[in-house]
Amino acid sequence: MTSKTWLAGSLVVLLCWACLFTFLSGLGDTQPAMAQEAPDLSLVPSTGGPDAFGYTYDATAVFSWIDITGGTQIASADDQCRGPFPIGYTLYFYGVAHSQFWVSTNGLVLFGDTGSGGKQPNNTFIPSAGIPNNFAALFWDDLKYTPGSKLRYQTLGSTPNRYLVVEWHNVGHYSDPGHGMTFQAIFYEGSNDVKFQYLAMTRNLGGDGQSASIGIESADGRDGLPYSFNQSSVYDRLAISFLYPRSFPTPTPTGVLYTGGPDAFGYTWSRLVPCSWVDATGGVMVPWTTDVGRGPFDIGFRFNFYGTDYDQFYIGKGMVSFRRSYWAWWNEGIPSPGVPNGFAAPFWDDVWSAETSGHLYYKTFGTAPNRYLGVEWYEVGHYDDRNPAMTFEVIVYEGSNDIAFQYLSMNAHNRGDGSGATIGIENQDGRIGLQVSYNQSWVCDGAAVRFYYPSDAPRTPIPTPTRTATPRPGHHLLLPITVKRYHYYCDPYEPNDRLGQAYGPLASGVTYWARLCEGDADDYYYIDVSSLHPISIRLGHIPAGTDYDLFLYDRTGTKMKESRRRGSTDEHIDHTPARTGRYYIRVYPFSGRSNTDSYALSVQYD
Repeated sequence: MTSKTWLAGSLVVLLCWACLFTFLSGLGDTQPAMAQEAPDLSLVPSTGGPDAFGYTYDATAVFSWIDITGGTQIASADDQCRGPFPIGYTLYFYGVAHSQFWVSTNGLVLFGDTGSGGKQPNNTFIPSAGIPNNFAALFWDDLKYTPGSKLRYQTLGSTPNRYLVVEWHNVGHYSDPGHGMTFQAIFYEGSNDVKFQYLAMTRNLGGDGQSASIGIESADGRDGLPYSFNQSSVYDRLAISFLYPRSFPTPTPTGVLYTGGPDAFGYTWSRLVPCSWVDATGGVMVPWTTDVGRGPFDIGFRFNFYGTDYDQFYIGKGMVSFRRSYWAWWNEGIPSPGVPNGFAAPFWDDVWSAETSGHLYYKTFGTAPNRYLGVEWYEVGHYDDRNPAMTFEVIVYEGSNDIAFQYLSMNAHNRGDGSGATIGIENQDGRIGLQVSYNQSWVCDGAAVRFYYPSDAPRTPIPTPTRTATPRPGHHLLLPITVKRYHYYCDPYEPNDRLGQAYGPLASGVTYWARLCEGDADDYYYIDVSSLHPISIRLGHIPAGTDYDLFLYDRTGTKMKESRRRGSTDEHIDHTPARTGRYYIRVYPFSGRSNTDSYALSVQYD
């Protein structure tokens, strides 16, 4: 054998051994095919939202893996959607109650049978009107299953603190099917929060989320909150919490927005507010008369509506008006120049009562300058269904001139969802108004709407009363008067109810004492940060019986951190800024206010 022949043969043997070694090393599942670079998280905010419904997310949540090895196994295969499976309790997702769920093998939990949409391996941006919708997407991507892959769920805990866990265990990715990923979703009873947890992701080439959608989406696909879309955003032991809005009731969304405005005058409105019921049945009872407006009645203070001060009001068919009485039972869209005009309508429909007493009340509460008037329709029915099952009210506030609509009991009546009602406000000539809904179904028990008066709106005096100069027995003569423009501010830092009115800059190390009075909105402050030293914010001495929350925003208004403890427990936020500049602090009255007791706010920075 020649030396050339021997050399060639040796090279062949060496190449065969090299190929065999490469093949055998690829059979193991202990190392990825190549090292995965750490994801660049600078492009993915650690907090986000709110979306239109009010969900926010926090990607700094505490990771705490839940072992459900003993849970129910779900048959798993590529591109399948399985279900329905029982949740085990009532879970609210985007305001809708659910008792069952579906699971896509491509990394989604769904709350409706979407057919082929639930099997979809091709992820899209969130939100998207195309199917699938109504889902929580932990890791929506083209996932691959091997004999070692598991898909399972289990409901744990006891009432009222149960939680559903859904887990994808050791599943592959189309680009790297041999290296398994493990992640899970947790759905919490009561809070309705959702948590995504990622135990083992980085050994898979696609496990960083570079081709995945992560987030949540509503039933119609028009609302949603994405964490990331085709971005390297996932790593081992990551936890993301999607927080259900604490101040929102649970109606079924049907295309009605959650916020609106401003109109041409400047009013805005929001449904993302708590329902703090005001019982007016201890006040003045107004006799019920069919299709006849009632009034005038005394408000008890000066109230400004669309720039004009009023001291009296009228009650009509599910509305309060300020210039004259109306009896119109046929509702229209807002605004409309045709009568009625100059009204606030919590439920303009043909509301009805068979009894002449005990169904209309009004009462003025509080003391100057923080009074408020409640007008209540108590256990009324509808002309087409006279079941006396609807209770709702209007509240108008002194000082802020805001208006609130609140709905105590509506679900038990088949017209109580608003499907035949107009809800909104309209100015005196019918050319300006804000419509929340017109013949749309969304109203439910515990719902509320608040209309915010613009802080810079012009005012005119109370209109000259159209009365004779001779008072009737038991009545007082009202003479024409000139009302000066005035504002009442609850503390020295007002007006600071909105981001653009924020008070500041707050000095580091100084304690500021302020109040959130009845009728007062949020309090906003700002600080100007010149270094990247940690920011520490403390909110203390919260009045007993109230619940104030604390938020931190950057200069663009993007929420950075929040503290939302229950009750009057102190709130605090610690944050290390990524850049210098202005930051905003918000004190939000989740429930209750106090005209007498102050809270203490302090901040340390620079």
